[in-house]
Amino acid sequence: EQAIDVKKPQSEMETLEGEVAEMQKQLKLAGENREKENEEFQQVVEDQRKTQKLLKDALDVLGKFYKKEALIQVHAVHAGPESPDGFKDYKANDKSFGVLSMLQKLIADSKAMEAESLRAEKSAQKAYEAFSADTTASVEKKEASVSEKKAEKARLEKSLVRTRQGREGAEDALENLANTKAGLHESCDFLMQNFEARQAARSEEMDSVKKAKAILSGATFAEIQLD
Repeated sequence: EQAIDVKKPQSEMETLEGEVAEMQKQLKLAGENREKENEEFQQVVEDQRKTQKLLKDALDVLGKFYKKEALIQVHAVHAGPESPDGFKDYKANDKSFGVLSMLQKLIADSKAMEAESLRAEKSAQKAYEAFSADTTASVEKKEASVSEKKAEKARLEKSLVRTRQGREGAEDALENLANTKAGLHESCDFLMQNFEARQAARSEEMDSVKKAKAILSGATFAEIQLD
């Protein structure tokens, strides 16, 4: 059971480390994409502003040209003979109005594209910053969990070592007890097997002592034999 407990935090730690690596990869990729998008945005804005300047310059030049042409034609109309019946007067600003209106529309479209690019850039930057903040917070949280799992694994491994040492000590103690028991059993068997012989020998020793004491007391051989 201890071994399973040690494997569990190890497995969880590896899973967390894999998730952290993937999030860091996605964060790096998002940063690279954001950088490319910003470069494209800068290029679009630069192009549109150049376009607007060119169109404004053209509008200014053509505006001055058509204004001058209109003044010349108006002067010619007032100075020349009357137009024949059925002939419509030439309006000097008809042609210029169409060209100038077209240029003004192109300028307006370019400004609109620039404004839309700016809105898209702000939105993309805001989304990237939110993603970056959320991902960074998640990475930090998972890294903290990895540290906790490492500490848990170290604690369980230490506990496992103590348990193994305790088990080995208990096994040694049991082995010693078994050896002691075997020794005692052999000793008891020996004592039981030699008990009667030792009792007989002891009885003979006691008889010899009694006889010796009787002799010392002056008893005759016959008296000793009767005892």
